[in-house]
Amino acid sequence: MLLGFARTAIYPYLAYETLGRLVDTHAIAKDYRTVMLNYRNGINKGLYKIMSKMGISTIASYRCSKLFEAVGLHDDVVGLCFQGAVSRIGGASFEDFQQDLLNLSKRAWLARKPISQGGLLKYVHGGEYHAYNPDVVRTLQQAVQSGEYSDYQEYAKLVNERPATTLRDLLQLRRVKTRSTLLMLNRQANCLNALIPPRCLSAR
Repeated sequence: MLLGFARTAIYPYLAYETLGRLVDTHAIAKDYRTVMLNYRNGINKGLYKIMSKMGISTIASYRCSKLFEAVGLHDDVVGLCFQGAVSRIGGASFEDFQQDLLNLSKRAWLARKPISQGGLLKYVHGGEYHAYNPDVVRTLQQAVQSGEYSDYQEYAKLVNERPATTLRDLLQLRRVKTRSTLLMLNRQANCLNALIPPRCLSAR
């Protein structure tokens, strides 16, 4: 993302410091140079993989491309930090980020206790909700294997009544109020079919 917004060089100092400390404490049984080179090779391969998915073959083409769309960021943040990026829904402001940091700081100085994984990347009981939680997967498998409509209804209920998990969950279908809209769409479709050669229609 930094490259996409015109950065010419990135120095991941915190990652290097963390790796260096792990080497010093013998948590990693390799020499300092090998660990740093392995990390650098890893992030380089990650960059190449992401760029190749975009159809970009060079760093120069990726730089300043601004291929990203901001999701969940306030317009003030986008205007100052990500100029030119599209932000359709708004979201967190600088005050929200500050509050998150304050909350993390308070937790850091509490009495020592096990670190909570949170379940952001994978399911953890009592953590972040995922679209494919074990109960959803289990009911889906049961509905497919049994073929019973009641099993499908149970699966559909879990999906339809789940908490808002993705942007799609915040949308709803809007009914067409007038028949003229449907007629207009049909006419447009007929016009398109008339303009497309028959060979293209058969290919579709």
